[in-house]
Amino acid sequence: MKNLLLKRGLALFLALIMCTGMLPISALAEDAAVEEQTPPPHEHSWSGWTVVTPATCSSAGTQQRVCDGCGEIQTSSVDALPHSFGDWTVVTPATCSEAGVQ
Repeated sequence: MKNLLLKRGLALFLALIMCTGMLPISALAEDAAVEEQTPPPHEHSWSGWTVVTPATCSSAGTQQRVCDGCGEIQTSSVDALPHSFGDWTVVTPATCSEAGVQ
């Protein structure tokens, strides 16, 4: 009796999994072959770097490149740019009695 309940429970469990699409029917076949889905090893052939987010003086940027053989994407950061200050601008001219502001 106990074995019968276990078999029915297992059958119900497998039917539920198949109905929800979590387990394909082919996975239950005894002769279903399990294939390795990893690509064969190779030496990457990288494209040139492409800027994804340009760097500014206040934040770093990002760049990426793609392997022509397998499509792997490599991402790298780009250092923030240095500040580029212009010439001083006089806001308030100095007088004999007060300092100016620039």
